[in-house]
Amino acid sequence: MTIGSSLISWKQRLRMKLQFKFRDASPETVRDHLISQLNQQGATQVRRLFPDETDAELSALWVVDCEDQTAGSRLLELLSRSAAVDFAEEETRRRPLV
Repeated sequence: MTIGSSLISWKQRLRMKLQFKFRDASPETVRDHLISQLNQQGATQVRRLFPDETDAELSALWVVDCEDQTAGSRLLELLSRSAAVDFAEEETRRRPLV
């Protein structure tokens, strides 16, 4: 294994988080189906970003935990193609405050 292929392999194993927002008009049944697809296709967890929020805008924001970069890329593509999703993106990695 070369250094380049070892680096690619290491990056693929990094956990990945996605964030997405459901469109206001997307029916609950469509949302449930998409969440089920995410779970079936490799998400380790799908959850609301603000679980107790009553505001419609904030309660439409979700997080998808992915086991690795490969699964994350596949799930990001699924979200991006869905008509029920307003936007989907990889969560920004932040450095811890020291």
